[in-house]
Amino acid sequence: MSFLLAVESSTKHLSVALFEEGRLLEEIVAVSDGTVSQGRTHSEKLLPLIDQILNARQFKIADIRSFAVAVGPGSFTSLRVGMATVMGLACGTGSAIYPVSSLKAMALGVAGDGVLIAPVIKGGRGRVYGAVYQRKGRTVKQRIKQATYEPEGFLAKIKKLKQKIFFVGPGFEILGVRSGPKNIYLDYVFPRASQVGFLAINEKIKPIRPEGLRIRYLQEPGLGGKIQGVKP
Repeated sequence: MSFLLAVESSTKHLSVALFEEGRLLEEIVAVSDGTVSQGRTHSEKLLPLIDQILNARQFKIADIRSFAVAVGPGSFTSLRVGMATVMGLACGTGSAIYPVSSLKAMALGVAGDGVLIAPVIKGGRGRVYGAVYQRKGRTVKQRIKQATYEPEGFLAKIKKLKQKIFFVGPGFEILGVRSGPKNIYLDYVFPRASQVGFLAINEKIKPIRPEGLRIRYLQEPGLGGKIQGVKP
């Protein structure tokens, strides 16, 4: 049998999910309580969560044949916790790793074929990591590429679509728009390990070896990389 373990750690919501032959068996979600740094909380909780989900099915880590992990964008420290943990486990078992976009995973959390979803995460300096996707089954098609945006630049691109948009993610308030008939904010949607796993399975993402795993920056941190929505 083929078992896949998925990990999502890009925001304060930490989650792990277990799949068998493409079918979700179980998912566990833990939320940072804010008493310590988000990254430290994730580092304390992730391995116990993995043990918990494996023990619930009487599995061992050696039973896992592949991993899926969110690789960004998101909190650098939190992403590093998830990715480093998966890298270590995959090295020990010889398993493949499927790298998945955190924004795509969040978009998959909105139900309804054909709907447009704009996942947004705080990007620092008043900017957002964002994209627009269209839901299709358990996959999402990109309509506006994922990048780092100035809020006004991102909203200008969305306006050109002339369609209802579902906003999700912890960067919505930075955009300065209100939830309404055309711009609907779903505050209960966040990136989850189950979504990471479904994308790895259904989008035929190419697996990589542990040493090839990298955080996917949409701009280099602190180096003034190109920002979308800014006129030169």
